[in-house]
Amino acid sequence: MEELVDVNVGCDIDDDIQENFEGNVEVEVQSMSNESSGACDSVSSDSIFDEWESEQLVSGAGRDEEDTNVEGYGTFATFVLPKRMVDFKWEVGTYFAEKEDIVEAIKSYALDNGRNIKFVKNDKERMRFKCVGAKGKCPWRLYCGYMKAVKTWQLRTMLDNHTCSREFNLKLIDSKWLSKKIEKTIRENPTVKGVDIREKVQRKYNIGISRPIIGLDGAFLKGKYGGELLTVVGRDGNEQMLPIAYCVVEVENKDSWRWFLELLVDDLGGPEICSIFTFISDQQKGLRYAIDELLPTVDQRFCVRHMYSNFRKKYPGKNLKRLMWRAATTTHPQTWEMEMRNIRAVNEDAYKHLIAIPPSWSRNKLFEVRHIYNNGDKFVVNIDDSSRTCRTWMMTGIPCCHSLATMKFLNIDGEKFIDSCYFKSTYEETYSTIIYPINGAKIWNITPHPDVSPPHKRVLPGRPKRTRRLEQWEMSDEG
Repeated sequence: MEELVDVNVGCDIDDDIQENFEGNVEVEVQSMSNESSGACDSVSSDSIFDEWESEQLVSGAGRDEEDTNVEGYGTFATFVLPKRMVDFKWEVGTYFAEKEDIVEAIKSYALDNGRNIKFVKNDKERMRFKCVGAKGKCPWRLYCGYMKAVKTWQLRTMLDNHTCSREFNLKLIDSKWLSKKIEKTIRENPTVKGVDIREKVQRKYNIGISRPIIGLDGAFLKGKYGGELLTVVGRDGNEQMLPIAYCVVEVENKDSWRWFLELLVDDLGGPEICSIFTFISDQQKGLRYAIDELLPTVDQRFCVRHMYSNFRKKYPGKNLKRLMWRAATTTHPQTWEMEMRNIRAVNEDAYKHLIAIPPSWSRNKLFEVRHIYNNGDKFVVNIDDSSRTCRTWMMTGIPCCHSLATMKFLNIDGEKFIDSCYFKSTYEETYSTIIYPINGAKIWNITPHPDVSPPHKRVLPGRPKRTRRLEQWEMSDEG
């Protein structure tokens, strides 16, 4: 690994400047050879990326008067963007005429070398960059500072060493940069398609500029036609997400959810088979009513995270948050009632708000539990019914410690009572079906049914949103 380097400036520095320098920058005195006598002390690596304020270090203090007319203010050169920056070697002390030159140099370097470089600091006096490759462990760093005296930017410190490999998707390459590169192409051919632009950029620069959008639950689509994406996912025996079905609707309401759930119930085998499932969702009214009509006997549960986002708008505070989550993670009704009494003791209105919601958001009504602690309580075990009064066995499908102790006493193999969803054969069968890609539109079969047309484009009021509006709990540490 290359060592951190810094600007070595000739030091014809008077006593006042020297005292100012030593008071602001930690230095290490290194042994100097005869050839390097007169050079300034090197800055220690611990403070190499500190935000330096002293301009005497880099403003050419101590340079000869004959150097004042030389471009670059001394021995340092002014950066000129080369045609290609593959394996480009940065030189500490290089001057940049404008801030935009630094940005253009970094983007060109990232593009030609396939490095995912990120802006860490970007203000009127400092610019700091780092490589986020190798899962953020790449040591490459670069820091530039602005010299007010000469109104010029200078490369001050850097670590020019990459441990990451080349990447295809670069976040630093944005639409503004792309517009400059393809402006001539669009002027010559205004009807060029976006697909052609993407392929041309991929061939020329070997980068990807098209990023997929993944939506969950009732996510808004920001494409040409808009709409909303409805999804249904499950969980396999390995605690992984299992996509089941998805569709695109014009708007999320009772009718769209009812139509989607009718097709889902039919594909899963009918209401009788669906009754063994537990449906977990937020408190979207259209979805709740659709499930109540189509599957009145099915277990329906609410996501506690969505519940808390609504709860904290009226009843904020870390104590209420902690008590609510403790009630949500209980595993039998007695403990749930005790936690609800604790909430009532803190805030009567918060208690009434939660008690008015059907108690299907607590784990004492849920099918899953992650941890059970032995607190001295006694539970009844029924081997024939695969049940226990603590209900852990029924909720997880795995015999708990009390059940295993009973089985060991009766000389029964506990592995025989593990639910089949955890078997390797079940896991292989779940993913055995192959989803083949769809053939091209030219070889689609002609059906007697009406052609499917795209939905009507809905123009929403106001300026289109670029980012999702965050909830209150996402914008604060309390959430």
